Amino acid sequence: APDAGAAVGADYRNRKGLRYPPQAMRRREEGTVTLRVYVNESGDPDTVEMQRSSGSRFLDQAAMRAVRTWKFRPGTKDGRAVGGWVIVPIQFRLTDN
Repeated sequence: APDAGAAVGADYRNRKGLRYPPQAMRRREEGTVTLRVYVNESGDPDTVEMQRSSGSRFLDQAAMRAVRTWKFRPGTKDGRAVGGWVIVPIQFRLTDN
């Protein structure tokens, strides 16, 4: 599994807004969406790009929508916050109870 902490600034503890799309649930769709995110010096995601699709447009859209609302920890250089790209893998897995 991809390591969420592999890139500088990929500290996103607040994973708000990430919900399993009902359409994907009904279709029993699972998968991992890999996003490439440019985090600015304020920790906001300026650009969210699809690096690898999950194979489900519902899961892909849900991941992109959620990540745009997240707050990141910006990278630092010489003690100052700087913008940079991070890779964010988001896994959607159904659990059968």
